[in-house]
Amino acid sequence: PFLNLWFLLGLANIGAFAVVWVLLMQTMKLATAGVIYAVVSSLLLVCIGIFIFDEKLSGAESTGVVMAIVAVVLLARLTA
Repeated sequence: PFLNLWFLLGLANIGAFAVVWVLLMQTMKLATAGVIYAVVSSLLLVCIGIFIFDEKLSGAESTGVVMAIVAVVLLARLTA
């Protein structure tokens, strides 16, 4: 059960996020890193839903995705 493609992709994803979290914590405040981590992981799940499971976003969901991206851009500019 553990040697299938989905499990290995999930394991690689978790490992990549752990590495990114450590790198973020070295250069950013906890609050900023936490928000960026949460938004990026949410956007990754949205992309998986759209491209792998052929899900469609509603207008409100699309607006939320755009707002999440804007939030990360604003945080990056304000903390630089």
